[in-house]
Amino acid sequence: MGTDSKHDNVFILRPCGDGDEAFLFALFTSVRREEFAALNWPPAQLEPLLRIQFAAQSRSYASSFPQAAHEIICLAGKPVGRIITDDTPEALLLVDIALMPECRGRGMGAALLRRLQEQCAALRKPLRLQVAATNEALRLYERLGFIVTGGTEVYRLMQWNPQA
Repeated sequence: MGTDSKHDNVFILRPCGDGDEAFLFALFTSVRREEFAALNWPPAQLEPLLRIQFAAQSRSYASSFPQAAHEIICLAGKPVGRIITDDTPEALLLVDIALMPECRGRGMGAALLRRLQEQCAALRKPLRLQVAATNEALRLYERLGFIVTGGTEVYRLMQWNPQA
C-alpha cells in the first residue's frame, strides 16, 4: 500500500490479470493519443493503429522482460495505472509506469517511485529506467535524484543509486 501525500489518497498494487486487457488498452490509448493528435485522424481510423501498437508493446515487454512483475495501480478499488518492474541481479528496472490522465500530477507517481527507491536501498542496487526525452516525467525523475547515464536524442537512460 502507498500514499499520495499531496491528496492523502491510498493506492494499492495488485498483479495484472487476464481481465485487465480492456483497462490496459484504455491506459495505453490515454498515453499515446496525444502523440497522434497531429495526424487529426478520426477515432475509427486511429483505433486500429493504437491496437497494433499496444499488441506490439505487449509482445516486446513479454519478450524483453519475461520475469517482470506486471501490476495494476488501484485507487479506491478502481484501476488507475500500471507499473512493470524487472528485478535483475544488477538493478531493479522500471520497465513502464503509466497513470490515467485524471491521476497524473497528484503525487502518485512520485510515491510509487519513492517506494521503488526504498526497495532498491534495501537491496543495495540501483533503480534504472528509460524515458522519452520529451516526457514531462523527466523532471520528476531528476527531482527524485535520478541521473542521466546515457541514451539517444529520443530516449534518456536514467539511474538512481541508493548511496546517492
